[in-house]
Amino acid sequence: MKSKYKLLVDEAYNLHSKGDYDKAELIYTKLLELRPDDANVLNLYGLLLISLKNYEKAITMLTKAFLYNKSAYVAENLAKAYYLNNE
Repeated sequence: MKSKYKLLVDEAYNLHSKGDYDKAELIYTKLLELRPDDANVLNLYGLLLISLKNYEKAITMLTKAFLYNKSAYVAENLAKAYYLNNE
């Protein structure tokens, strides 16, 4: 059985995928209050922020995600945020 935390991650991701960015952002924020070092949630929130064109905050979230999980996928998302922010 999935934990309540994992269910919230899934719910946020589903809302994000459907374009319900406001609700997804609220859940991502709540999740990061509970676990500020969750690289997966930081990455997903960063991607949401890119969709919202909030590139500076996306860079912050994706940098944190990369510090916790140095995956190529997170690095690619971070590079995209920098590019879109014209840096």
